[in-house]
Amino acid sequence: ENDHQSLHIQAADEAYSLGEGNILETYLNQEKILAIAKQTKADAIHPGYGFLSENASFAARVAKAKLIFVGAPIKAIELMGQKDAAKRFMAKHQVPVVPGYQEQNQAIEHLLNEAEKIGYPVLIKAAAGGGGKGMRIVNDSAQFHEQLTLAQREAKASFGDDTVILEKYLNEPRHIEVQIMADMHGKVLHLFERDCSIQRRYQKIIEEAPATHMTTALREKITQAAIDAAKAIDYVGAGTIEFLLDKQQNFYFMEMNTRLQVEHPITEMITGVDLVELQLQVAQGEKIKLEQKQIKIHGHAIETRIYAEDCDNEFLPATGKIERLHWPQADENVRIDTGVAKDATITSFYDPMIAKLIVHAQNRDLALKKLIQAINLTAINGIKNNLDYLSQLLQTQAFQQAQINTHFITNNSPFKAISPSIEVWLLATLFFLLYCRQRAETQFNTSHGSSPWFAYDHFRINLVPSQNVTLEIADQKKTLPVIFAENQFKIIDANQIYHLQGTLDADYLQAELNGQKYQLRYYYKEARLYLYHRDFRCLAIFPELKVAGQPKDEAMQAMQSPLPGTITAIYTKVGDSVETGQNLMVIEAMKMQHTIIAPRDGAIKNIFYQVGDMVEEGMELIEFESEKEAK
Repeated sequence: ENDHQSLHIQAADEAYSLGEGNILETYLNQEKILAIAKQTKADAIHPGYGFLSENASFAARVAKAKLIFVGAPIKAIELMGQKDAAKRFMAKHQVPVVPGYQEQNQAIEHLLNEAEKIGYPVLIKAAAGGGGKGMRIVNDSAQFHEQLTLAQREAKASFGDDTVILEKYLNEPRHIEVQIMADMHGKVLHLFERDCSIQRRYQKIIEEAPATHMTTALREKITQAAIDAAKAIDYVGAGTIEFLLDKQQNFYFMEMNTRLQVEHPITEMITGVDLVELQLQVAQGEKIKLEQKQIKIHGHAIETRIYAEDCDNEFLPATGKIERLHWPQADENVRIDTGVAKDATITSFYDPMIAKLIVHAQNRDLALKKLIQAINLTAINGIKNNLDYLSQLLQTQAFQQAQINTHFITNNSPFKAISPSIEVWLLATLFFLLYCRQRAETQFNTSHGSSPWFAYDHFRINLVPSQNVTLEIADQKKTLPVIFAENQFKIIDANQIYHLQGTLDADYLQAELNGQKYQLRYYYKEARLYLYHRDFRCLAIFPELKVAGQPKDEAMQAMQSPLPGTITAIYTKVGDSVETGQNLMVIEAMKMQHTIIAPRDGAIKNIFYQVGDMVEEGMELIEFESEKEAK
């Protein structure tokens, strides 16, 4: 019911409610889904990307109900769902794996000894999971016990299983995955590879296909290894074999996703093959008609994931209502996959991804240019998002030169703000002038409206009508002198003269700058102007229009929930003395955990919630007092 206005409901010919509640009661409720399938006399169930797509027990129940599960065989799901068993299996079938420990003995001392054998740094990973859950990097033995406890707790909460495996942590590898498709008649094809190295907290942000710096020999080896892996488990359907590629071009099996991946559109764009159509054909028992030699790479495709998140506050998930929404024009080379529309509310129930923006071009340089333009033309207002962050990331020299690996975000953040061009300053200033004129006309549109006293032209007796406009863009401040002329404005900056005129409607700024015309989509709220153009996107702030607010108590903010979510752990109690930076509480939401820490030395006066409670953003969690106050 939380999704009754979502786009997937509007797109469906028929839609059946899974009721109220969390995902355990709705999208993970196997009985409800099977009951609806029976009610509608469905032939098959497609499990999508997540939720039940890799759930062996659900696949078994679908088969028992004499329905077709449009996914992998049950045995493959079971085997690949356990990372430890999967790695042992692949090693047995000569598929290279990362050195590590994948056995059943989970005693702390035994795991510590195995970590010493592997050599630090070591990666602790949940055996039953993915998506970065239950994953911790350990640099030395002193950290091992604490990081193991955190990984096991997160694994238990996410997957119901706290079993972990250990792996040698590779220094700055690339994350390469190979798309495979197999039918029930023994044919297994690969559809080349994707590079998914750009990640934050092990969540992918940008994917591209094909991978850069991939020699023909290496591509043949890694795709053949993927085919061998699929054949070894008698695979059927769409799947992805994921590898880590080190600096010496050695690759190692990491895991297999026994489902369609979120980033599958970039593979479709470079091969021209509809993967979902193939999934359905294979599920019906048809033979794949394509031959491997028919599948070719055409151009380059890049996908970005647009998230509702606060990039200035540790990328915490954001919630709220989308007040304005505009996408670039979609065509055969620009694709927008989204589940939201204007006025939709982003909640804490699901992953914070708003959309995927995918582009295709003849080569990587053109694809990158097209993607940046598409991002610049995308407007999502009313909720914090990562569009500006993506635009900056794509324009870094490292990304432009394809110098990417799984440490890319760490090595390239924070990004240096891109200095705005003079055109951006001038167009933002023009908006300010037109907005002030429009506001003046609205406020004084009375019988005295024609009076010169109410005109916004800065008329002065014996003086040139002028005004200084101050604005901030990209953390830079600039003051531009404006001279009012008939039906236009004149600005002089760095000995250059600029003539501007234009009009404002509800969505667009129509501007003319020294004879060049611009049409810019804009969004304005509370002294903040967002301008969107194919060559730039910018946020301009007008200090003159700001409304003064109350000063923020930073200590008080630290004790408030930074996001809506569930309390999963509390490390302190009323009366405890705590030190600055000490962990106090953990909140989980949207596939991530956030730790509340003490803002200063002091004592806990009150704790307002218990483990398991839901909290909203901004709610006070803990009443905190300094040591001086406590005394």
